[in-house]
Amino acid sequence: GDIINVGAGTYAEPIQTLAACGGELASLCIDKPLTLRGDPGDTAAGPGSNAPVLDGTGLGFGSAIAFLRDGYENSSNLTISNVTIEGFEIRNYTSNNGGTGSGVIAWNTDASIVTVQDNSFENLGWNAVLVGSDNDTVQSDWTVQNNIVDSEAYAGIELTNFTDSQVLNIVVTIGDGISS
Repeated sequence: GDIINVGAGTYAEPIQTLAACGGELASLCIDKPLTLRGDPGDTAAGPGSNAPVLDGTGLGFGSAIAFLRDGYENSSNLTISNVTIEGFEIRNYTSNNGGTGSGVIAWNTDASIVTVQDNSFENLGWNAVLVGSDNDTVQSDWTVQNNIVDSEAYAGIELTNFTDSQVLNIVVTIGDGISS
């Protein structure tokens, strides 16, 4: 339930196969309730001018922020809830066409009451936000709002196998390969 305030600057955390995140290829793993706060800015879509940058340039295939996948070590029946990610610029994470290369990924995860707001996602190899499953896990109460999505390779915001969620005020620029 802590708030982690992240200062302005560029962060290029290595992409790793994160055992703590169910083997997800990512720079950061979320496995508990928390708020990751950069500079959410004003009421306009996107972050403020002092937003920290998560930059995947040259790091290899993977995503910026991943939620712990269900069914891995000590994660069975683990519900991750009450998470907020706000005020970041997330860019240049690449894909191996297997779902990696997203800004925020919550796949095969039991996550609820999650807010992703006031962020900018640019030049990602897959999706800005990817929420879903292929194991019948249903996520709920996601709010994705006030974000800017630019030049993603697949889809801007993808929510599958979810309930009681909403996508609001997203500014999308269609890039190569993206479908509207």
